[in-house]
Amino acid sequence: MVRGGNDFTVRCVSTNGTVRKYNLTIFRGYLRDATLKNITIDGAKISGFDSDDTYYTLTVPYSTKGFTFWGEPTDDYASVSGTGWKNLSVGTNTLKLVVTAG
Repeated sequence: MVRGGNDFTVRCVSTNGTVRKYNLTIFRGYLRDATLKNITIDGAKISGFDSDDTYYTLTVPYSTKGFTFWGEPTDDYASVSGTGWKNLSVGTNTLKLVVTAG
């Protein structure tokens, strides 16, 4: 079933052959899950990722100018902002991913 309304027709046949059709709409709700399944840096998953941890520290070589930063939402209908190519400066860089439930 998809999220939202799902229409079904149920056909019932009695022992005497009478046929009745019933139309049903079943509503599948939304997860409202705003967590991440994983975070990747240049396509590599962060080791030891836990969706309950919201702070990670990554040390890169001095020569690293930037990398691609992605977050994959747990819920396929959620959206993630803050992804993409990130230029780095020497020193501490703070990057944020924001997950919005779908």
